[in-house]
Amino acid sequence: MPFSFLMPLRGKVSDVSSSPDPTFAKGLLGPGFVIHPDDHVVRAPVDGIVELVYPTRHVMAIRMENRVSIMIHLGFDERLRGDVIEVLVEPGQILRQGDIMARFDASLLALPFEALATTVVFVQKKQLTIREHPAETSALYSLEVE
Repeated sequence: MPFSFLMPLRGKVSDVSSSPDPTFAKGLLGPGFVIHPDDHVVRAPVDGIVELVYPTRHVMAIRMENRVSIMIHLGFDERLRGDVIEVLVEPGQILRQGDIMARFDASLLALPFEALATTVVFVQKKQLTIREHPAETSALYSLEVE
C-alpha cells in the first residue's frame, strides 16, 4: 500500500548502500536511503507515534498506523550527539507529517559529507519502492514497503 512520505531533512538523497555504517549500508535493519542534509531541522516524515528517542538524541523512530516503523539516524560523527541536538518529541507522542521533531546546531552543516549522512530505514521491511520521486527533496514522495 503506497503512502505519502516527507523527507525528514532537506538535502541530497541517495540509496542506503551509501551509508557510512555497514549495518545500514547492507540493509540489515531494512531498506531506506541516506540524506546529505543542507538543513538542520528534522521533521516527521509521516503521521505516527514516536517509538524511540535514543539517549544521545541522534536516533528517533516513528511507528505509522499501518505498523511500519521508520528510524532516523542523524549522522555518524560524535559531534552530532547530545546537547547539539534539541529533541522536541518524546516516546508515545502523536505526530503529524511535517511536525518538527528535532533540530541540531546549524554550524554542524559544515561537517564533512560522511559525518552528517542521515540514514532513514524502514525497520524490518524487505523492500522499499519509490513510486513517485519529486524534483525537490522538500516535496512529498509516494513510497511502498513490503
